[in-house]
Amino acid sequence: MITGKLLLTCERFFIDFQVNNPAQDVALHLSARLPQNYMVRNSRVNKMWGVEENASPITLSLRRGHNFVIQVLVTQSAFLISVNGHHFAAYRHCIPYYLITSVLVKGEVKDIAMQQTRVATYPERLDSIRPIEVVLKSSIGPNRSTRSGYAEMTAPVKGWRFSIVLRVLTWQLELSTPFLGSLPQNIMKPGRFLTIEGRVKLLPLSFFISL
Repeated sequence: MITGKLLLTCERFFIDFQVNNPAQDVALHLSARLPQNYMVRNSRVNKMWGVEENASPITLSLRRGHNFVIQVLVTQSAFLISVNGHHFAAYRHCIPYYLITSVLVKGEVKDIAMQQTRVATYPERLDSIRPIEVVLKSSIGPNRSTRSGYAEMTAPVKGWRFSIVLRVLTWQLELSTPFLGSLPQNIMKPGRFLTIEGRVKLLPLSFFISL
């Protein structure tokens, strides 16, 4: 895990997981480019850089003047990379990971710290992204049209409020699986949805949810 703070003038910085050999190979090169709002992944093998990867399912959550947390999890087939508590990308190994001997951080950042440890879950959860309790209400107010799919809610529904409180407790108390929960009868109706949040364990085979 690598933490630090971006300077207000930061345009880019990079992190290299280096191999100590005559070719000065780089097993993983991460280059954060703030003007373009993406992070390049690449490697250098036998003094030659590969094809850059810059696609990601989420936008890069790095902001000038703010702290950052980048976690790189090593698996048998790839590096898993998270930025500020969210999985950002995976990068398949081009060089055996056990050949890495050093990590270089360079660019317009400061207060750099690193930590190497075994983890049971990924990505590392940050306090800033913990779910917040939402008050759910049910009856449609007279001053909103339901045609657009939005409605003003006025009367609380005990069952749904319990469901949300239970969700928050799940994150805080780390409820284990298998988990069995109950919903009030007839609470599931057209237009309502149930949100289930959690984190997948390392190297999972499968998981299922039954209603």
